[in-house]
Amino acid sequence: MCRCILGELFTRKPVFQANQEMAQLEAISRVCGTPCPAVWPRVIQLPHWATFRPKKQHRRRLREEFAFLPPPALDLLDQMLELDPERRITAEAALRSPWLAQVRPERMAPPDLPHWQDCHEMWSKRRRRQLRLEQDMAATSSGPLPSTGLPMNLGGGGNSVHSAPSTQDISRDDGPPLSGRPCVLDEPESCKSADGSDSNPAASSVNSQQLQTNLNTITAAFQKHETLSIAQLANLLNIKVSLSLGTAR
Repeated sequence: MCRCILGELFTRKPVFQANQEMAQLEAISRVCGTPCPAVWPRVIQLPHWATFRPKKQHRRRLREEFAFLPPPALDLLDQMLELDPERRITAEAALRSPWLAQVRPERMAPPDLPHWQDCHEMWSKRRRRQLRLEQDMAATSSGPLPSTGLPMNLGGGGNSVHSAPSTQDISRDDGPPLSGRPCVLDEPESCKSADGSDSNPAASSVNSQQLQTNLNTITAAFQKHETLSIAQLANLLNIKVSLSLGTAR
């Protein structure tokens, strides 16, 4: 309510700060007194008055709380925060009060407020939400590579390989290292001639790209703690595996 602004100008903080209805009423009662028919005769006509059960009856102590205000300002605040609306001072009477009677707004220089900043609450919320979305998108883009659609079920029975919590903990002597970044495997021997040169550069490039894609898929699967069967690993690494013996050749 705008009547609180006068007190907030001096305290530089909300006078009755709360986030729930009953807590708000308790904060008002501690300063202005608990509403009762003695100070507000028609309060009994308000809806749900019969269900109002305050934990404590507070006396009015507004003048004690704001004793540091100038006397004219304190008198005006006391009349503005009257519980009974019929006894509360009107806006016209407040402007004629001794504390405001000599104020001439047209003679006052306008405040030098920032022109580049919007302090509106809704704008601030939208800006914070936008920053969170940008941070989430940045974190997602720098995360692990996505899978290429390889099925990760365990249809092959007990022959499966489970990914460890971290790919850095995986060390295999019979295969290439798995790390957080993709690495290129050696090209198959079928792509090289007897003297070591590439017999078919186009086929070599295609095979190298396919192996690179397969390795990216394996890396992404381990980073996501997914499961790959031995047959799937063998197919991706282009090696032959004897499922009965569990050895690769």
